[in-house]
Amino acid sequence: MWGVMRRLELKFLLYGVCGLFGLIAFGFLLAALAIWMDEYMTPFEACVKMALGLGAMSSAIFATVAALNHRDRKRRRKNAVTGDVGRAAMIAASTSILPVLVRNKTLISMIAVAGAAFLTFSGGDQDEEA
Repeated sequence: MWGVMRRLELKFLLYGVCGLFGLIAFGFLLAALAIWMDEYMTPFEACVKMALGLGAMSSAIFATVAALNHRDRKRRRKNAVTGDVGRAAMIAASTSILPVLVRNKTLISMIAVAGAAFLTFSGGDQDEEA
């Protein structure tokens, strides 16, 4: 247990250091871009153009993430309506018939065969999009 925790802590620490170095590298890249753009325009114009470019990129990323979240929410809502009701009904039916099953061996075997057939032919993939 503790070995797993130490490995996870080490991974998080390494990812954090990697992210920090990435941010520093991005900062140096922006500084180099500002110095290069300074040769062709005033520093104010260079900063404004860089800010507009970064704002456009962040807006595009935000819109993409929002669209993906909307799609996931929609899929979860659809699965909740179709999947959870069926599961709840199966659980309720199985618990209500349990006393009868204990007494009748033929009924148990028939239900086991029916359940195996259902699992075989149902496909099993519920994450596919319609």
